[in-house]
Amino acid sequence: MAHKFRPHPASLQDAPPPRHTATVAGKVDLLSGPNLPQVRTPSELDIYNAINDVSQKLVQLSKNQQVLEAKIDYISTRLDAVNANVIMTAQYLSRLGWSTQWLIAGDMDASSETLPKHMPHWQ
Repeated sequence: MAHKFRPHPASLQDAPPPRHTATVAGKVDLLSGPNLPQVRTPSELDIYNAINDVSQKLVQLSKNQQVLEAKIDYISTRLDAVNANVIMTAQYLSRLGWSTQWLIAGDMDASSETLPKHMPHWQ
């Protein structure tokens, strides 16, 4: 037996929920206890130590940046070499293919003319 569709009421409440009302006492009480650290004003020595720490971290960041730049330069050089090798290999294989096709066709002169003289220079 199939169930018939019965619409349900969209909402049980007809009005929005009531808002929280602010309390009358607008006073903030400070927490007291031994767990809170004391707030103190930094001395000149604290400020100089903080500046020294920041300068040491900046020096280390500079060294790290130089190392990363050197690695990126090396990777880009290697990628350029790979790109050149791919192009030379494609040209070599193309000439070798034409030479093979002329050889299959029986034209020895055309085959020897299109045959690559030497392997490409790999970088």
